Parts: sequence; C-alpha cells; structure tokens
Amino acid sequence: MYYKKGFKYYLYSNEVYQTDIKPPAPVEYDFIKLDTDGRLYLFRGFPWDGPSGPAIDTEDSMSPSAIHDALCRLVRQGLLDVSWKWAIDKEYYKRCREVGMPRIRAWVHFVVIKLYPWHEESPNHPIYAP
Repeated sequence: MYYKKGFKYYLYSNEVYQTDIKPPAPVEYDFIKLDTDGRLYLFRGFPWDGPSGPAIDTEDSMSPSAIHDALCRLVRQGLLDVSWKWAIDKEYYKRCREVGMPRIRAWVHFVVIKLYPWHEESPNHPIYAP
C-alpha cells in the first residue's frame, strides 16, 4: 500500500484560475495542470493543507492557499523552476486580495510565505506500508 500524509482538504470540484505564472511549456502533475498562458487547472480530489504557519483557515484563504500549494508542488517536483518563487508568492497575495481578504491580513500572509523556504522542501513522495 502507498499513501501520502499531510493534507487537510480535498477539492470537491474542478477549478480553473488565471495566474501570472506562464511556463515555457505546459506542466502537469497529479491533479494539477498549468498552461503556457498561465491558466491553472486544479482537478477534483486535489489535496492541499490550507494556509500554512500561524494563518487561520478561513473562506478568504482557501482558494489562494490551494493555488499556492499547487504551484509550489510543481516547483518541488522539478516541473517549474525555483526562479518562479517570487511570482508564486505574489500570486498568493494577489488572490487573497481578489477574494476580499483585508489588505493587512493579506500582507502578513505574504510576508510569512516569503520567509518560509517552501521550495527547499522535498517532494511529498508516497510512503510504503506493507
């Protein structure tokens, strides 16, 4: 048996978001697809852990955290270059504001994710259990 741990949420529906992350070639991994025009597809079943750190899981942090987690996962898997880190973090802030998160709270979230070296984490490989 193989499994992964560390996720709190699973997307119930397919979602599409327009981002400023535009790779030179389309990228796909598990429940994620990113087109060269910046269109990000998250498919039903996409797992993510909500906002990280001291952030509270609220409605205005759900889609920003899902988008950020998906893009970070592409970097950790080596499918997007780490040079996208600034743009990915900025995308999180932009989405927080778009969904109505107060500016100061969005800024605090942004500062926290800028300080966290998420791109240095190893990929979340499946764990084997007999």
